[in-house]
Amino acid sequence: MTFKEKFSYLDYDAAMQYVAESEDIYKIILETYVTDQRLDILNQAFAEKDWDRYRIEAHGVKSTSKTIGANELSEEAKKMEFAVKEDNIQIIIEHHEEFIKNYRDLVDRIMFDLKSL
Repeated sequence: MTFKEKFSYLDYDAAMQYVAESEDIYKIILETYVTDQRLDILNQAFAEKDWDRYRIEAHGVKSTSKTIGANELSEEAKKMEFAVKEDNIQIIIEHHEEFIKNYRDLVDRIMFDLKSL
């Protein structure tokens, strides 16, 4: 199975643009993505209603997710980031759990697939 096939749930071609077409670099970025994930920080910011911190972390998830080709999660994070920017906290309250679940599921799946390389 090729690297592209193993990570078929990610936009491999888009990610390759960020990593100079190198699967070795892509693998390092995927490893960093799962080890530097922001789940706890996002949950803490949500619990403490620290919306500025939440916005910053959502922005980070947006950018790193786009880099690895996780376009759907990147768009979801963008929605959360802009909800804070637009002072529409109700969107955060309504979608935080789903956002975190999707993020956690992606991190877990990448972690699993990296172990089997």
